[in-house]
Amino acid sequence: MHAIFADAGNAAAAAFSGFFIFILLAGLLYLVLWLYCLINAATRPDFDSSQRIIWILVLLFLHGIGPILYLLLSRRRL
Repeated sequence: MHAIFADAGNAAAAAFSGFFIFILLAGLLYLVLWLYCLINAATRPDFDSSQRIIWILVLLFLHGIGPILYLLLSRRRL
């Protein structure tokens, strides 16, 4: 009977470690995306100073959706 619980514990530990790795990789990917957007907003030549400040503030204060908003709304108009 203890072997059944031991196997369940090992399976739970394996599932948790897989979930932890997934969360860690997703967090690193989000950090890279956020840094890309922040650097891009700070150095884009087609932004004037007020647009730059607004986008940097959006990226700093709206962590969850800031990079997504930046990517969707700041596209260059052709």
